[in-house]
Amino acid sequence: MPETPTLELTSPRTAPARRRRRLSLDSALPWLLVVPAVLILLVFTIYPIIYNLDLSLRNVTLYNYRAAQQTFVGLGKYLQVLSDQEFWSAVGATFTYTIASVGIGLVIAFALALLFERYEGIRARISPFLLVPLMATPAVIALAWNQLLIADIGVVNYLLRLIGLNPPPWLGTFPWPLISVITIDIWQHVPFMFFVLLAGLTVLPEEPFEAAAIDGASAWQTFRHLTLPLLSPVILVTVIFRGMTAFTSFDVIYILTGGAPGSGTETLNLFLYRKAFKAWNFSEAGAIAVLMVILTGAIAITLISLLNREESL
Repeated sequence: MPETPTLELTSPRTAPARRRRRLSLDSALPWLLVVPAVLILLVFTIYPIIYNLDLSLRNVTLYNYRAAQQTFVGLGKYLQVLSDQEFWSAVGATFTYTIASVGIGLVIAFALALLFERYEGIRARISPFLLVPLMATPAVIALAWNQLLIADIGVVNYLLRLIGLNPPPWLGTFPWPLISVITIDIWQHVPFMFFVLLAGLTVLPEEPFEAAAIDGASAWQTFRHLTLPLLSPVILVTVIFRGMTAFTSFDVIYILTGGAPGSGTETLNLFLYRKAFKAWNFSEAGAIAVLMVILTGAIAITLISLLNREESL
């Protein structure tokens, strides 16, 4: 005879209990998935920051790194750095490098974006070549440009001599090394700014420009009163990202000049490197790192406040 199926009777009290357990498991699962990322963040980010802050408040060098002579000096290292003329020279070089590379690069990228946005045929042919600087690493770029700028056998100097020009000392006498590293930085990062600005131009609304054309506005009036205001948030975001990368630039300058001649191209990152790994003054290097964070934070807050002001208008 066929077996009669048996039905499991669930108590009305057990159903809410199971539902509560399931809900508690569902609510805990996202936190369990986040735990590995949080641990990695704590180990590789938060801990070094705390350790660097503690390091900058003590007198730690190579000679007492493992000894018990690491005396607490408070803000002494910060005062020592701020009273150092080399620090302010590095600040000046960093701001010169950042403002020149970001400012000139923005003008070039904006001009290319306006040109390519109007002529789609040129965009399709030239845009892939602009990806080359973005794909190469800074070390490779620096080594390649070093070969191009060598005084005797460099390709750049050879081409200048072919057209009858006397090549300058690109990596020799100041200010040519600073001009060289700024030019290379512009060449490397103009494609990034170009693609961001081009993307912003392509999504601008068409109605205001059609109305301006009907009213007889000139190209300059349309650019000044429509394109720039509508694209200003994109421009500010681009400047923020490029400003942060230029302010903390290290690889290209270190490989090409090492901060020479003298300290003409020694930015804050190179100054920090020299204090940490040549003078072996870890506390002073830690103080420089904290001051760099404060400076970059102040710049970022200023630019973000400008962005928020533009959006609120």
